[in-house]
Amino acid sequence: MSASLHSLHADLRACLSQVLDDLPESGAVDLWDHGCMDSYAVVEVVVALETHYGIAFAPDLLRKENFASLDAIARTVADLRAAA
Repeated sequence: MSASLHSLHADLRACLSQVLDDLPESGAVDLWDHGCMDSYAVVEVVVALETHYGIAFAPDLLRKENFASLDAIARTVADLRAAA
């Protein structure tokens, strides 16, 4: 993981801990299987990320795989920030 992605990962964990319970320590853990992500949580996560980072999720980004793990969310947020 690059230094910038590592820094984003730490900030992301702090942001998401406000809306998700029981975040796993590993960024690779599947959040759906872990039980802290569901369709309602995705809405809360998107709102939190858009507010915190000043980004906007296009409808085509609202796919399960983009919210599968903290690593996946970090990559998606990094891509959105780079495109802004």
